[in-house]
Amino acid sequence: MSVSIDGGKVLAVLSVIALLTSVVPAVAADTVKADHRGLSYRSPNGDLRLSFGGRLHYDAAWFDQDVTPISDNADIRRLRLALSGRLGDDFSFKAENDVGGTSTGWKNLWLAYGGIKHVRLSAGNMIAPLSMEEQQSSNTLPLMERSLMSALTPSFLTGVQGRYAHDGWTASLGYFTDPIDDQFGQNNASGQGPLARISFAPLNRRYRTLHFGASFQQRSLDAGSELRLRTRPESGVADATLLDSGRMLNADSFVTYGLEGLWRYRSLWAQAEYVHLDVNRRAATDVQFAGGFVQAGYVLTGEKRRYSSSSGLLGALRPKSRWGALELVARYSQLDLDDADISGGKGRNYSAGLNWYLSRNLGLSANYTRALLRPNRRGVDESVNVYQLRASLYF
Repeated sequence: MSVSIDGGKVLAVLSVIALLTSVVPAVAADTVKADHRGLSYRSPNGDLRLSFGGRLHYDAAWFDQDVTPISDNADIRRLRLALSGRLGDDFSFKAENDVGGTSTGWKNLWLAYGGIKHVRLSAGNMIAPLSMEEQQSSNTLPLMERSLMSALTPSFLTGVQGRYAHDGWTASLGYFTDPIDDQFGQNNASGQGPLARISFAPLNRRYRTLHFGASFQQRSLDAGSELRLRTRPESGVADATLLDSGRMLNADSFVTYGLEGLWRYRSLWAQAEYVHLDVNRRAATDVQFAGGFVQAGYVLTGEKRRYSSSSGLLGALRPKSRWGALELVARYSQLDLDDADISGGKGRNYSAGLNWYLSRNLGLSANYTRALLRPNRRGVDESVNVYQLRASLYF
């Protein structure tokens, strides 16, 4: 069991927040507010708005290991501090750093302009517009970790992006290079290229939603860089990878295609995604990898997950009772990293979870995953059981 917090990063982030907030003059008490969304400040004329927030995810995991040694573990999965705000009516920004999780470093660090109707322009370090699952906040994920498929998709990248959202449609187009800080298990190979995502919700009512989407990425890799695709068994605190393509030093570029769908009816919802990745290699056969998932959930206490038409994403739910809300979730995910001379393994995961949302800011989760590797990254068949618990605080 371990708990690790980078004291230097905590001090650095708090220093940045102190510097940014030092521009705020002495204010009356009625311009500062604390609620479930965190601590916020609004200048008397409304031209400056600041919000301080964060998230803490603490995980514990136990493994019935098979061939690959995996240690039981407990750790801070995420400990993020964030400062966001608005400057006038058109500009917004966010600065967010993970100071004590299993993937520390800068996350959101961007500036956006929204002065054009239905359009938002952003620049900085942000979540790349590829995959519905990847863009969804870790605070609202149905299961504790994203699916096996996420090994094929990027997370945070640095670049510029334009997004259009209107009448059920969203369209995002951007050009991105490397993230400020890498994240384990994400396809963030050093390089640059365009990304795009489009989604449409032909049906979006208070209790019903039908959503379709597609995404695309082309990335040219820098000379001397490597492409590596790998993933843990859907546990962020696991100390072993069961699927791993190894370092592809001869990769020149790759293209990624994605398809997504979502259906929501009252307390019931279902979601599916598929991602295909083509890798172009120098002096070697091109290779292809693929992954996907199907998942569904039902809120036992009657609440419903919300859908954001402006982002095309499944969102959080608000507990109605003082006892909170309960949600059951099930998922099947798969990933194939075997092709030609690459033997990264093939995996199929069956997962079930129970989420207890005690309030808008507190949550408890219990997950079980049956991971089947046929074969694993070493060419050996194995099966692993994963039991996990999470306590969450977010604001």
